[in-house]
Amino acid sequence: MPTGTSPATKYQEEKKMLYEISFKKNGVCQARLMEAPDKETAAAYFTEEEPTATLYGVSSYEGTIRPGMPLDHVPEGWKPAPAVQACPICGMPYDASNPAECGTCILDENKIRCCEICDGGTYTTRDDEDVTGCTLSELEAKCHELRELQRLIEEAQAEAETIKDEIKAHMGEREELFAGEYKITWKHVTSARLDGKALKAALPEVAERFTRETTTRRFSVA
Repeated sequence: MPTGTSPATKYQEEKKMLYEISFKKNGVCQARLMEAPDKETAAAYFTEEEPTATLYGVSSYEGTIRPGMPLDHVPEGWKPAPAVQACPICGMPYDASNPAECGTCILDENKIRCCEICDGGTYTTRDDEDVTGCTLSELEAKCHELRELQRLIEEAQAEAETIKDEIKAHMGEREELFAGEYKITWKHVTSARLDGKALKAALPEVAERFTRETTTRRFSVA
């Protein structure tokens, strides 16, 4: 009596394919079988159904299906969920497979034409073409490098402030100190600054006459 059913006789006659899904979930390496029309669909369906799992690979299965072996089926007519992307300027999500208004930006096949929220800028969504002269993946890499450098600068500044405080504590009330080849000074400095808030309260007309508005572009990588 046979111990299992061969997919070569059952599934190939029905024009279905069996695939073995290798993955890791909750720290445990696992495998399961999946009936799907093709390898790509099997991978996409598994990823959607198991978002917390790490997919290692999908391969055709030619072995025997034994009792108790986990077997999944891709529902007939199933299609992957639309690829949701975010506008690189305003951050609003949109359906990349069906361009439309995302609420702040008007999308077409190639470009995002931003409204006044994005200062009327234009940004391409294609990975191989960009108005800035580099691809989006290259731009992302530059942002990552910038964030890492900023993090290192912040850490170095914090460490420098700690060292400054240690030196100040050693100096006490002294304004000048020599440490080998280094001359350290910590002197009292008196400066006079205009109190704009007080001036505006006391003489609002004068303050308004000498107030000038300036416009700058504030750069930030979030």
